[in-house]
Amino acid sequence: MKKSAAILGLALVATLLAGCVTRPVSVSQSTWPTEHKDYSILGKTMGTATSVYLLGFIPLTVSRNPAREALDDAMNRKGGDALLDVAMDQSLQYYILFSIHKTKVHGTCISIKR
Repeated sequence: MKKSAAILGLALVATLLAGCVTRPVSVSQSTWPTEHKDYSILGKTMGTATSVYLLGFIPLTVSRNPAREALDDAMNRKGGDALLDVAMDQSLQYYILFSIHKTKVHGTCISIKR
């Protein structure tokens, strides 16, 4: 009985000390107008931007514009100019002393022919 209470207590404490929320932020067809333009598809890519906060509000590392930074990271990984079929997710992880805010961008990278 004591062992079950101890395990339940540990599970409750662990649940209260950590948390995570992930939610889709947006979906877009393209980051660049592609109609009537020649482009080549470079492949699937993903980019991230991360900020870390002490006690949930004191910035340790901050992404000033996480959506833009994640888009740029995704395009730079493939050396492209724009993304098609873009999806953006944001996750927030809360711990006792700090929190992590992460923005992820997924899409198909393209290179626009000039």
